[in-house]
Parts: sequence; C-alpha cells; structure tokens
Amino acid sequence: MSRKRNSASNCAASGVSRILCLGNDLLADDSLGSVVARQVREWAPEEVEVVSTSETGVRLLDFILETDYLLVIDTVTSGTDPPGAISVYREEDFGAVGGGSLHYIGLKEVLMLGRKLGLPVPKVVVLVVVQAADCSTVGGEMHPAVRAALPALINLCARPRPALEDLVKSLNVGLEAAARSRRALRRGSSQSEPENGLPHRGES
Repeated sequence: MSRKRNSASNCAASGVSRILCLGNDLLADDSLGSVVARQVREWAPEEVEVVSTSETGVRLLDFILETDYLLVIDTVTSGTDPPGAISVYREEDFGAVGGGSLHYIGLKEVLMLGRKLGLPVPKVVVLVVVQAADCSTVGGEMHPAVRAALPALINLCARPRPALEDLVKSLNVGLEAAARSRRALRRGSSQSEPENGLPHRGES
C-alpha cells in the first residue's frame, strides 16, 4: 500500500476525501492507477489522501474505511469501448460497469460487507474506470490510448467534490435515459404489427 502523508484515521478526523487508485505496476494497462496516484500526489492538498494498491477482494477493506468521500480509479476490459474511454459511476451504478476488473467487483462486495458489519465506510463513492487493452501481460507497455487518458483522469481528481458529484449525476441521467430508450425499442419491436397489417394471433 502506498499512502500520501496522512493516515486513514487522521483523514477521518478531518473529514477529508480519499483517492484510491487500483492497479498493478507490473501489468501493462493495469499500471494506470499507480501512475495516476504518483501524479496526483504532486499537487494534492493535505486534506486529500492518495492511496495506491494492487489488492483485491476483502483485502480492500483497509483502504475504504474512515473517509466520508471515496474516489476510485481503475481499469476495465469490456471489449465494447475503445481503449482509453473513461466512464464515471456512483456506487449504486456499479452493476452497470462492463468488463473485467477484480478490483471494482471486490470493491462493491467489500462496501456491502463493511456496512453489514457496521464499519465506517464512505458515505459517497465515485468510481472512474478507464477502458484498457491489456491488463494481464507482465511487463507489458501501457497502450497509447490508455496513457492519453491521463490528463482527463487528473482533471477528474482535481475537480471539487460537489462538481464531481454533479458530473456523475448528469452522466447517469443520460445512462438511465438511454436504458429507457433501449427498453422502449425492445417493447416496440416485440409488439410491432406483421407485414400484412393484421394483428398477431390472440390480439383483438
């Protein structure tokens, strides 16, 4: 684990935020989190704790406790979006995140476990994921498009907390509207009239 100056308990006492960067330095695009953490530490104010780890599953519990606001940076490989594409999610939208990342799957479960045990988990969690090309090659180079996403990621980390929360809300309004449109299209397709204009069997 790599932390900025403050301990987790000190951060909780002052009500500060934590930026949790997930990834493994040895694995191609998965090293993105470590790079983000190093760059953010160069300018992060004292009240913002920057944490970098390659841990997954329940071992993430130590990294999410005793902070009110948690911003998580991770990579995923969905195969649907191009490398370098960035998506932002609230905790309640974690199930909509496409692609493989043991980090965010473990994060969702650990948050649920922490609340069930009555532990001091964050009140607000925001997940920023970057589409990766390769998160498994040991010693592999980071994809150019993934590296090109760094400035945008740093900008997200630098946003004031209310501004980032507003961004997440606006993005998810769009996601929800798109989902409603897809459902409406599917319903319309299943209920469409046949080419002869006659109703389907059983319809009046």
